[in-house]
Amino acid sequence: MIILAGIACAIVTFTACEDQLDVVQHGAVSSEAFYSNDQECLEGLSALYKDLELSWPVNDGHLGMAISDDCYAGGSSRTSDGWELINELNYEANNAYVLNAFQTYYNTVYRANMLINHCTGGTALQNRIVNEAKVIRAFTYLRIACYFGDAPLILNEVTDGKYQFPASP
Repeated sequence: MIILAGIACAIVTFTACEDQLDVVQHGAVSSEAFYSNDQECLEGLSALYKDLELSWPVNDGHLGMAISDDCYAGGSSRTSDGWELINELNYEANNAYVLNAFQTYYNTVYRANMLINHCTGGTALQNRIVNEAKVIRAFTYLRIACYFGDAPLILNEVTDGKYQFPASP
């Protein structure tokens, strides 16, 4: 009897709430519908500039200095993934700082591509926003080329889930 009660409770527990799992997310807008006016395009451009603000000190400041002769990385202890290995040009792709720079740059490229592809209203302000996004994307690719050499050149938003692209010179 106890076993049957346990099975009945399990059945009710695992099947009773299925219809309540599909909840409409309030306030969420798809990228196709978001860039429909000047204000939304400006918000996308602000997010793009925020990416630059976040990536510049670490990626271009610290990483750029660590791989140059302008500074010497040191500290109280050596770490296997630290700035010391970058400073000595003895690092691999799984170095946390190098990986973070690569990911941050491509996040900026992704946001720029979304803005370029979806901000198509044709107003003077939207044209300016798209041109600024193209300049930021070009500047980001310049930084990628400086740090990583040949890298994937992605000029459109990736929607099919296939994120592996060949390196472009």
